[in-house]
Amino acid sequence: MNATLRTLRRALRPLALAALTATLPACGQDAADDDAPEADAAPPERIDEGEPAPLARQAWVISRLEFGRLVSAGVSHGFDLDGRVSDNTDRESCRKPDYTAPDGTPGIDNQLAELIPALEQIAGDALDGLVQGAINDGALMMLVEQREDGVALTQAAGVPFLGTDGFILAEQTLAMDPEAPVALTDGFEMVEMDDGTMVEAGPITVPIPVDILNVHFTLNVRNGRFRFVVRDDGTMQGLMGGEIEVDEVIDAIDEGGVDSATNIARTVLNGRADMARDEEGKCHAFSAVLLFDAVPVYLAEWE
Repeated sequence: MNATLRTLRRALRPLALAALTATLPACGQDAADDDAPEADAAPPERIDEGEPAPLARQAWVISRLEFGRLVSAGVSHGFDLDGRVSDNTDRESCRKPDYTAPDGTPGIDNQLAELIPALEQIAGDALDGLVQGAINDGALMMLVEQREDGVALTQAAGVPFLGTDGFILAEQTLAMDPEAPVALTDGFEMVEMDDGTMVEAGPITVPIPVDILNVHFTLNVRNGRFRFVVRDDGTMQGLMGGEIEVDEVIDAIDEGGVDSATNIARTVLNGRADMARDEEGKCHAFSAVLLFDAVPVYLAEWE
C-alpha cells in the first residue's frame, strides 16, 4: 500500500504544478516584468525533487452502506464473532442459531438479518434509501484509512460531490470532522488476491450516526471486524460485523418520544439478542453485518 501511495504522489506531482500555474494571473504582464529579477541576480533555491510537496493523505469514503440481509434461508455474509457454531440449543448464544456464509463457512453471527423485516415495517421499504440519503447529504460520511498501525475509521465533514450515478464522487478532497471520534484497529492482515488486496482487521467499535424518523443517536457496533477488498482500480468493497447493545438502541428510540415504538423495539430486539450473555443467562446485544462500497478520496490536513 505504501508503494501505491508513492506511485500516486509521483503521478499527482505534475497535476499539482499545473494547478499552481493556473493560479497565476493571465494578464498584467507588464507588472510582472517590472518585478522580474536582474539578469545577474542569484537563482532561486532549487527544490529537491526527491522530496515531493506535502499532499493530502489517501483514504476511502463509504459511498454505499446496506444492512446485511439473508442471502437465502440460513445463509448470510458476516463473521463468526463469538468463535462458536450455535444452533437453537446453544445457551451461550441464547439459543439463536448461526448462519452459514455463501462460501460454506459456518458460525456466522448476524441476527440483524432477522430484524430487517421489522425495521422495514417501522421505516417503510425505503430503509436503505434513508441510509443512502444520509451518506449523500454528508450526515453519514464514514472514512476508512489504512495506517501503519491499523485501519482507522472516522467521519468526514461537509457535503460531498456526487457523480452522475448518484453516489459520492471518487478522488475528491474531504476534511475529517474534528469533533468525530477516531476508531483504530490493532493491526491488520493483508492477502493478495486475483482481483485486488483483501484486508481484514479488528476488533473495532464503529460509531454510526443515525437520523431516522426524527430520532438522532449514534449506533455503536462493538467488537467489530472489517473485511474488504481494494480492487486494482482503487475502489473498495467489503463488510463490517459486530454487536449492538439492545439498551443503547432502546434508549435512543425512547428519546424520540414514541412510546409504542419503544415497546415494540424492546420486544423485538430482546427476542433477537445473541451476544453479551450475562451470568443470569440473558443476552444484551444482537449481532449485525453491514455491507459497503467505498471510493478513494484524499484527506486534507487543514488546520
